[in-house]
Amino acid sequence: MKEFIKKAKVLLEPVKYSKWWFWVLFGMEIYDSLQSIFLIYAGSMVISAVEMKNIENLYFWIWVFLIFLVFNTLNSLFMDTVLNMFSFNISRGLSEKYLWEYINLDNTKVESFWTGKMSNIIFRGIESWYLNLKLTLDLTAEICAIIYIFVLVLIKVPNIYYFTGFIALFVIIILFFSKWLSCIANIRDQTKELEIVRDAKRIKMLMSKFEILQNDKFGKEIEVISELHNKMMYLWARWNFIKNAWQIGSFIILSSFRIIIFLVIWAWVISGNYTIAKLALFLWLLDVLGKYSWNIRGYFRDIFYNYIHIEKLIDTFNSIPRYQEDPNAPKFVYKSWEIVFDKIDFTYDGGQEVFKDFSLILNWWKKYAFVWASGWGKSTLIKLIAWYIKANSWEIIIDWQKLSEISLKSYYRHIGYLTQEPSVFDWTIMENLTYALDYTPTQEQLDEVIKNSKCEFIEEFKAWFETEIWEKWIKLSGGQKQRLAIAKIMLKNPEIILLDEPTSALDSISEQAITEALHNLFKWKTVVIIAHRLQTVKEADEIIVIKDGEIFERWNHEQLSNLNWEYKIMLDLQTSF
Repeated sequence: MKEFIKKAKVLLEPVKYSKWWFWVLFGMEIYDSLQSIFLIYAGSMVISAVEMKNIENLYFWIWVFLIFLVFNTLNSLFMDTVLNMFSFNISRGLSEKYLWEYINLDNTKVESFWTGKMSNIIFRGIESWYLNLKLTLDLTAEICAIIYIFVLVLIKVPNIYYFTGFIALFVIIILFFSKWLSCIANIRDQTKELEIVRDAKRIKMLMSKFEILQNDKFGKEIEVISELHNKMMYLWARWNFIKNAWQIGSFIILSSFRIIIFLVIWAWVISGNYTIAKLALFLWLLDVLGKYSWNIRGYFRDIFYNYIHIEKLIDTFNSIPRYQEDPNAPKFVYKSWEIVFDKIDFTYDGGQEVFKDFSLILNWWKKYAFVWASGWGKSTLIKLIAWYIKANSWEIIIDWQKLSEISLKSYYRHIGYLTQEPSVFDWTIMENLTYALDYTPTQEQLDEVIKNSKCEFIEEFKAWFETEIWEKWIKLSGGQKQRLAIAKIMLKNPEIILLDEPTSALDSISEQAITEALHNLFKWKTVVIIAHRLQTVKEADEIIVIKDGEIFERWNHEQLSNLNWEYKIMLDLQTSF
């Protein structure tokens, strides 16, 4: 019972985003469930008035019947509007909550999730949450209607023993229903992970279309998904068996009860103790009771099914710690001294060790290029400097300030971060350029940045800076996106530039334009470049070769080219250098 109450509280938690519409909708759902019983009662009273040949009562109950029909029509018309407002507020509230929480999750943990999987967890969980709230309203309303049926029966039945029998039958149905719920709960737990994994595999196929086609791996990917489908098919076969058992059992119980009621009440009618109107009332109420009992079965089934995704959403976010910055943390102060890796260790959640007791010093106003001879960790190094992820032990110190002790928001103002997939949004070019700024650039500043970043292609667009990217067939190439991203960094004018393979996905012509733009960007900056194309790094002040998580070589291009070590081997392999 405690577990049920706990889950109910979790389920109802988003109601705070739409309290007013929730109660309005709840009232309308209650009325919608009770109205059929009102109409049945009014109909039975019409029959009673005919039996008694009471014209006044006949007209009165006909008018009541018609008024109910008018209210039902109005209720149906307005319910869709109320439902839309309720769903909009709930979806907006949950989306804002979990997107905000996602932004503030510990990135070291988030790195173990890929974007498609996290997107599926968040948005499917939010959709399921709203659906469950709606189902809960329907369920509560129809339970209230069933209680009202019992009240009517208690009022109209001539003997308390018959009412007790009616209640006993309903208790039998509830017990039968409880057993059914425990069975589907077991199936729900088994299908929970299978469904998430299956959806993740589907998204992977959509995101890896070209690679799958190129390597003829469609059969292999489908085989994996089919295996998951087979496991789910077995569970759903069990589910169908339990569902059919419930259908057959409830049908037998309700049909038997209907036959008994029919025979008993007809005997009362014949003996003169009961009227045909009351017979009609009981039979109609029994039909409504059967319909609502059947609906409740469906509500519970769907609630349990949807709760899989809600639980996955909650469990995922509960398993990842939040980044919480000390509001009293000192602000980062730029002093142009040095960047220090002080014996750091870093291992991903999966046990993948990247750095062990790694130390390094980088001086200001120099261009450093990191080249990996083997292993992994290229992007990890950049993310550690940006403090996007945190070292497992020891410190990264910049300008004699430990990143773990300062306000990161103030530190981020001094960083420009460019990856091979630049952050270019589906907005106007001006909105993209000024996204990270806390000031409005002048036209002279914009003109200078466009020239230095080689973004003259903007002048070819009719709307210039107000051109909507992805709208009206305006789609930028990879090289144009990179140059636009460089222009954003130039406007921001940070002291530290971090580049994670900025030209790896570009053709030679685009790479040349990007290289010229980067050269303009690097003036009086501390630059850290990660690259496997040596063309990108040859003009660096220092080239640092990393092998198996350790510094293997460190010199400039000319000096390393004269040594027959790892850098020279890579240089020879890249024949187009």
